[in-house]
Amino acid sequence: MKVLNPVAFLRQVRQEVSRVVWPQRPEILKVAVAVAVISALGAFMLFLMDTVLMFAVNLIMKFGG
Repeated sequence: MKVLNPVAFLRQVRQEVSRVVWPQRPEILKVAVAVAVISALGAFMLFLMDTVLMFAVNLIMKFGG
């Protein structure tokens, strides 16, 4: 069984974090705008589906009684 050395672990974590390529501000803004647009489109699609289904259910309920 391997014994874990906390100091060696923290050293390795620090090395790995130094290798990370952090995104620049323009890239972050592009991704944030893309996420906002896609979220808005998804919300609009859900709104449309809900409206159509609500209309269909109301129409069916009128025929039922």
